[in-house]
Amino acid sequence: DELLSLIEDRLAHSARGATPLQLNITTVSLAEILQMVVQQNRPNAHAKQIELQVDLKPSHTLRVQADYRAAAQVFDNLISNAIKFSPPDSTVSIEQVAAPDPAFTRIRIRDEGPGISASDQAKLFQPYQRLAAQPTGGESSTGLGLSIVKDMIARLSGRIHYEDIEGKGSAFVVDLPRG
Repeated sequence: DELLSLIEDRLAHSARGATPLQLNITTVSLAEILQMVVQQNRPNAHAKQIELQVDLKPSHTLRVQADYRAAAQVFDNLISNAIKFSPPDSTVSIEQVAAPDPAFTRIRIRDEGPGISASDQAKLFQPYQRLAAQPTGGESSTGLGLSIVKDMIARLSGRIHYEDIEGKGSAFVVDLPRG
């Protein structure tokens, strides 16, 4: 496991130093992206008896300006992390919520895991930061996922932030420009 973790760290580090992915920003269906990513993550959720709960507005209103692959990578990382840090027999919710800025569409990914300590919150989006919370099913972590997510969202002209749900888990909130 330690060797695999070292190899994953090296590969991720090499990938970060490579030329950034060329983005093709177009109007994309966020509903389609989220449905695909949820389907890809269902086996891992099912293995831990975690329910994936999706609450989106009608798909024709859920259009954003983004690169399809980049948006899929962002939400795959956030949803797989929510599953990774959630205890068995819990729920991970993916929901569209009102954005304070009408130029953006807001998606919240919320879990029922241990949450993130105040000291770890300061390190959340920095590369190679492994936080105190541990995956609940022995999954591995490179400490790069959230820094890559933050970089990708910035390249998509979006925003991300963390919301602590006191004693009830974590939520990552993503705003992407409306399409």
